[in-house]
Amino acid sequence: MLRCVDSFVRWVEPYSILAAVLGLFVSFLAFRSDLEDRMEERSVEAWQLLTTKASGNSGKREALEYLNKTRTPLVGIDLSAPEKKQFGFTVLAAGAYLVNVQLPFADLSLADLTGPI
Repeated sequence: MLRCVDSFVRWVEPYSILAAVLGLFVSFLAFRSDLEDRMEERSVEAWQLLTTKASGNSGKREALEYLNKTRTPLVGIDLSAPEKKQFGFTVLAAGAYLVNVQLPFADLSLADLTGPI
């Protein structure tokens, strides 16, 4: 009986190794697909944050840095403050506070960086 089990194990062993390798390959493909989905989702969230008018930084600095790190073109982003009507007058709140923001890949040739400090 022991001989029978031994011969069965020898017969099955190459197939089990093949199954393990295939399992690792499928797991890698699933991980890669999930990673791409999460990166896409994070980019969408960053764009939504940047295109929503809000006073102050409100996470825009981190969103800019993330999109810049992924070399996403930052064309058309408006970081100016939203206008508010107060007692019939237009009041501007503070825009995004971007001191020490790291944008090593940004092309700021058409950027309007004017505004209060």
